[in-house]
Amino acid sequence: MCGVWVALEDIHEGAGPLLYYPGSHKWPVFFPENVNAPLGSKENPYEHYHLLEKTWEAEIVAREVRPVHFLAKKGQALIWDANLWHGGASQTDPSLTRYSQVTHYFFDGCSYWTPLTGLDRQVLAIEPAKTVAF
Repeated sequence: MCGVWVALEDIHEGAGPLLYYPGSHKWPVFFPENVNAPLGSKENPYEHYHLLEKTWEAEIVAREVRPVHFLAKKGQALIWDANLWHGGASQTDPSLTRYSQVTHYFFDGCSYWTPLTGLDRQVLAIEPAKTVAF
């Protein structure tokens, strides 16, 4: 899977810009079972998410990596691998907005799962889009 984040306006620091950790897409993937965390329920998948966050925070400290704020200009995009550690910075100026569009792309033969609620990690068969003649 890859994600694409596109700025629909110029993004300023106080708007809570997208942040990411350079090189983190090459780090190990951490699953609940790797950190002795129970799986979340389908009703509350994030109930144990804080345990994964602690693991990620420790990895960031150990690797001495600082987040980069993506202060994009309107129309700029960031394309990332599914394992790139990313999120939104805190919005410090409520008068600013961060209008953007995010799209996740899945490819033929990719693995797709919900890591917080299940261990079933099967390859997802994706049917090609059908073309329509006008």
